[in-house]
Amino acid sequence: MRHWMLIFLILPCMVLGQEGLDIRLDGPMRVEYAVLYNLRFDRGRLDRPYRGYLTLSGQSSHFTMVPSTDTAAKGPADENEVFIGADTVMQVWKDLEHDRLVFMDLTLSGRPVPYGDTLHPMAWHLLPGQRILDGIECHRAETRFRGRTYIAWYAPSIPIPHGPWKLGGLPGLVLEAFDEDRNLTFRFLSIKGEDTPGDPMPPTPSGGIGDYAAYRDYWQGTFRRLRRSMAAQSEGGCLSCQTRTKLAFHTWERMAE
Repeated sequence: MRHWMLIFLILPCMVLGQEGLDIRLDGPMRVEYAVLYNLRFDRGRLDRPYRGYLTLSGQSSHFTMVPSTDTAAKGPADENEVFIGADTVMQVWKDLEHDRLVFMDLTLSGRPVPYGDTLHPMAWHLLPGQRILDGIECHRAETRFRGRTYIAWYAPSIPIPHGPWKLGGLPGLVLEAFDEDRNLTFRFLSIKGEDTPGDPMPPTPSGGIGDYAAYRDYWQGTFRRLRRSMAAQSEGGCLSCQTRTKLAFHTWERMAE
C-alpha cells in the first residue's frame, strides 16, 4: 500500500506590483501620498503641498498630513479679509473592528479636540476604467460626500478598505483620490511593509470625544458669535470707515447653517 504525504505550505498573503514591491497584507504598512490642498477652496486658489502618511496595522489605520518644506503657505490675497477655515484633513484614525472613526480638530485658540464620525458612510459607484499606478492596477469609483464629489482609484489587489483622510469603504486600498474641482488631491507615491515601523501608529484618542454634531455646532456657534461681534464693532465705531473687514467662514465638509 502506498502512503501519500500531503504537505501544506501556509504562506502570508502578499501583493506584488511595482518592481521590488513585496507587501504582506496581514502586516503593518505605510502608504505615502503627495497631497495638494487649496486653502482658498470655493473662493479662489492658494495651493499648498503636503505629504500624507497612511499607517495600517491590522484592522486599524491612522492618516496624517504634514506641510511640505519646499513651499510655504501664503496669507490671504486681501488683507481686509479674515478667513476662518475649520478643517478635518490633518489626523484621522479608523478602526474597522469597532466600526469607529475619530478625527482631530483645532479650536479657534489652537487647542486639539477629538471628534467621532461615521466610518465610511459614502455610497461609492464603481465605474469602468482602469489605470496602472506605479505598477499596481487600479479601478475607478465616485461618490458624493458632504457637499463634494470625489473620484478615487483603488487597488483590488490590495483588498484593504482604507484610504487617505476619511475616504474608504472600497474593495481595495485607495491609492489616488481627488474632488471634482481638484481642491484636494491625494497622489500615490509609495507603499512599504513595516515589520518594525520607525514611527508607531499614534494611539486613538479615548477621552473627551464629541460626536460630529458637536463639531458642527462648535464651528457654527463660533462663526455666529464672531459675526455678531464684528457687526457690532462696525455699527458702533466705524461709520466713517472706507473699508470694512469681511468675515468669511468656510469648511471643507460643507455645513448647513
